[in-house]
Amino acid sequence: MNILYEDAELLVCEKPAGLATQTANVRETDLVSEIRKYLNNGYVGVIHRLDRPVAGLLVFAKTPAAAASLSKQVQTEDMGKTYLAFAEGRIGQTDDPVLLENFLLHDRKRSVAVVVPDKEAANRKDCKRARLTYRVLSYDETEDVTKLEIRLQTGRFHQIRAQLSHIGHPVLGDVKYGAKKPAASKETAGIALFAYQLRFMHPVTGKEMFFQMSNSLL
Repeated sequence: MNILYEDAELLVCEKPAGLATQTANVRETDLVSEIRKYLNNGYVGVIHRLDRPVAGLLVFAKTPAAAASLSKQVQTEDMGKTYLAFAEGRIGQTDDPVLLENFLLHDRKRSVAVVVPDKEAANRKDCKRARLTYRVLSYDETEDVTKLEIRLQTGRFHQIRAQLSHIGHPVLGDVKYGAKKPAASKETAGIALFAYQLRFMHPVTGKEMFFQMSNSLL
């Protein structure tokens, strides 16, 4: 856990790949438990989460009032989150961001998100609309990998992973969603998806706060 910023109201840190944000398993270490220890069992308000294999930025509240303010920013989409993804294969480059829009079903038995055809989803209550935009940053011909910048318009379970897999370009190392090979490092259990930028308004001062992951992790 790498803490980037802390004050009386909140804490921003980098979650390493392979570590759960929060888990009900008392025998397993998670990020929330580590932060609670760091704060000497002080208040830890969970505002948002990252999948276990995803590394990146998270903000936690240190007071109930800060938690309410930050959570409201998530709900109103005022909290900006930008991701970097390294996807298998070549994705055509365009001048404008590309919109991906699908209906997703959370299959809780398999712990995966499934893309459901629009016509079928229209008759189901357990499907939720998922939207994101991506922009191609570069393509590595040797590795056959495309680097993408992704902005979420909705925050669905495994959204990026499921939607990229659906268009035939799963995240590098994400065998759960059809990647050809697992991540290079079994120790980290990570995939090539990073929550690398985070922007929000400070719950007390109203100042815009902006953070970016250290380049060494990307």
